[in-house]
Amino acid sequence: MLLLLALVYSCSNAENTGIQEVAAPDSLRRNGPMENPEIPALFPGGNDSLLTWMSARIHYPEAAKADSVQGQVIVSFIVDRFGGLLDVKVEKALHPACDAIALEAIKSMPKWTPAKDSGDDVASRLFLPVDFRIPEEQPNNQELK
Repeated sequence: MLLLLALVYSCSNAENTGIQEVAAPDSLRRNGPMENPEIPALFPGGNDSLLTWMSARIHYPEAAKADSVQGQVIVSFIVDRFGGLLDVKVEKALHPACDAIALEAIKSMPKWTPAKDSGDDVASRLFLPVDFRIPEEQPNNQELK
């Protein structure tokens, strides 16, 4: 690959060679995430496992409850071609406490199965919505005596 790049570079700098630079297809690029890979990245165990995993780590923060804040934080991240998570960031903020909890949960995720395109593992960017709702008060089931 290095030899090929050196050959392309030397030929592209030669006068009147007729060789044109051609951009590598997304499946061969390793520098950035793909937008629409053939097979998307997958959390270990699938989407049901992702929901279970997130539910165990997301709690409604007291600071947001005191401010009566409800809604959704949208977090984006890159699953690299080895399954690691990179560039985790809030795309749509809700409340600083909610944003922090969503980021912490996603940053602590295990490795994913990377996306595939043309049979190759590729990096891809994902967007994950995280809902925060004020828990409803549970009625007390004890009888008055």
